[in-house]
Amino acid sequence: QWLPVSMSTEDLSHWILNRALRPNTIAESMHDMLIERAILVELLRTVWGGMSASRHNNVDLIIAGRPFATMSEPALAALALLDALQPDPDGGIVELVLDPDGLVAAAGALGERSPALAADVVEHDLIHPFATAIVVRGSGNDGELAVRGQVRHQNGETELFTVPYGSIHKVQIDANETVPLTLVCEGGYTIGGRDEVTEITAGRNGDLRSGHFGILIDARGRPMNTKVDAASRSSRLQSWFEDLGLKI
Repeated sequence: QWLPVSMSTEDLSHWILNRALRPNTIAESMHDMLIERAILVELLRTVWGGMSASRHNNVDLIIAGRPFATMSEPALAALALLDALQPDPDGGIVELVLDPDGLVAAAGALGERSPALAADVVEHDLIHPFATAIVVRGSGNDGELAVRGQVRHQNGETELFTVPYGSIHKVQIDANETVPLTLVCEGGYTIGGRDEVTEITAGRNGDLRSGHFGILIDARGRPMNTKVDAASRSSRLQSWFEDLGLKI
């Protein structure tokens, strides 16, 4: 259900068995990377679903380890985390952080002896935002307008955009840019309980940190509806990747 391409159960089983025999293989083709992502999503959903915290999904920070940090396509990592955990924070904003060196575990152990030093490690060596997702609450028909937005860049240009229900939109902000972002929800949709989010300062040093992959406006619903026929599901997944600039 997480593959945007058609593949038989038998072929997928053979792929998984071959990878199990060669666990250190690095995926190079887009086909293999898509399968890896799908497996990671389902594994993480299975583990997360068995935890009591998953009943609320009030998650505003996701720190992901090496399997996600080493993905060659950032869009694959971003969608994998959002698809697997489907965060629905009360404030409407969830920050995605990558931890390729496993510093979270080290900081946790260090914190038992020196909380201040552990906090310093997290603040200066770990918390480098990958992306920030804005989660839109509400439901409707795919393609129905959910959110209208505006970004005023430092060069004076104004970028207007719309986000239909069932899609995810990427707002790209330059690394050193700090800009005002305005979002207005259509009837029946909210962000953090508000239908209008005006003048958020977005950027690396803003109230809404963008990360190097940007700001993602996720209007795909909670919980996401994946119980559709195979053709519709494939088309929907492909559109999500394309929304984030990845051609498959």
